[in-house]
Amino acid sequence: MLSESLRQQIFGPIDPSAGSVQKEEVRNELLKFGLKPDSVELEEQISFKLPPILGGNVQEHFRQIATKLGAPYLQQGQFFALLSFL
Repeated sequence: MLSESLRQQIFGPIDPSAGSVQKEEVRNELLKFGLKPDSVELEEQISFKLPPILGGNVQEHFRQIATKLGAPYLQQGQFFALLSFL
């Protein structure tokens, strides 16, 4: 289970209007993957501040990180590609 602090950072505030039908749908979804919500083992609670998300969603977030980390290698590759034409 996530600590309350991490849960709020990842998923936002709990929707008080979530009814029993939605909760049952979530429960059924967990069961589809072999996760049993009734037999949860509590782990030591950890809490830390997550960095802000880059972009509008998780895919954009990791794409921006990969672009930043890969930029020096791309630049070197482009340089060597140009050398082959000289």
